[in-house]
Amino acid sequence: MVDILAWSSGAKTFATRYRTLPVLVGITIATAATHAVSVGV
Repeated sequence: MVDILAWSSGAKTFATRYRTLPVLVGITIATAATHAVSVGV
């Protein structure tokens, strides 16, 4: 399972470089996809 803390720290790093909204949307989609895969498996 993906480490949420690792995702959070990565999100903060990206947020400082890029616009926050697209990053949050991307992470949300990635998290949902990862969750769906982990549940599906």
